[in-house]
Amino acid sequence: MQPSRGSKYRNKEARQNARTRLEKWRRQTFAETYTPSPFTSQILLPNSTLTSLASNASITTVDDLTRLRPPWAFASIHGQEVLDLLQQVDQYDQQQRLEKQTKDRAEKKRRTEARRAEKKREAQRQREEQRAQKLAQQQEAAARHAAEREARQREHTTRIQLQEIQSRHAKMQKEAAKELRRVQQGDAYTTHLLASSSAWNARIAQEISSLASPIASLASPIPPLPRTATEPTPPFPTPHYQPYAISSPTPSRLSQPTFIPPTPTYYQTHTPTPYHPPIPPSTYYQLDTPTIQSLRHFSMPYPTPNTPTPKETSRVADNHISPSLMHETFFAYEPPHFF
Repeated sequence: MQPSRGSKYRNKEARQNARTRLEKWRRQTFAETYTPSPFTSQILLPNSTLTSLASNASITTVDDLTRLRPPWAFASIHGQEVLDLLQQVDQYDQQQRLEKQTKDRAEKKRRTEARRAEKKREAQRQREEQRAQKLAQQQEAAARHAAEREARQREHTTRIQLQEIQSRHAKMQKEAAKELRRVQQGDAYTTHLLASSSAWNARIAQEISSLASPIASLASPIPPLPRTATEPTPPFPTPHYQPYAISSPTPSRLSQPTFIPPTPTYYQTHTPTPYHPPIPPSTYYQLDTPTIQSLRHFSMPYPTPNTPTPKETSRVADNHISPSLMHETFFAYEPPHFF
């Protein structure tokens, strides 16, 4: 059969399927209809006609079957049955093609989605790598900055310590120079103290000797304090005040001045002991402030105002009593005033 212009042919798979179906139909029809018969199944459907029907898809009517060359003798009898069989083959082939196209499209879509997902994962991986690289750079920069800051802090601390050491060394040098000057001036200072000590001791002895008669007047007994009628009597007995006599010091009883001023080297290793002179007698009976001071003249506390504190009485310089303190202590004497 020569195909006409514009006719279409079945593909290899559809052609093989049509040929298999036509051979099966030929055997079944010959066995069911023409057996026993003097001819064979090849007469019912020749091989050339079978090949043309299996290959040419443009044969769709009985008239198309009559135009076959060589003509088919059983076309009028079995033509429509063969056309229905070929139509089923074409429908099956079309369905297979559609399924294959659908499968191909699904596979293509799957591959496209997989390729897109792979690209997305690759982009995500690249972003993560860039982020990790950026984070590593930031951490490296932070560590470098921390190391530089620590180095600057260490340098600053070292500089401060060096300045402190230099300042302490300069201070020590200054103190050493000052001490050296004090040592160099020690001879003149000691000579001055030795010259002044004998004069002070002589003056003190002279002034104390002039106080012999006023101090002796304290030997008279001191009467007790008067009580008012409304004052309650204490539960304890009234103490009996005993007279207190003070011996009159004389210049002969005073020791000779033996004061030797220490050298400046002594003050480098020793601290002078503060000197607390006795309380001036002039302050015994001034009752304008309620200061309580225990006196040796009485056996009970008695208010004594304006009592010098140890700080006020410690005017000592280089173990030497100032003239003002000596005058206040020994020359400001007043007789006692009794109630």
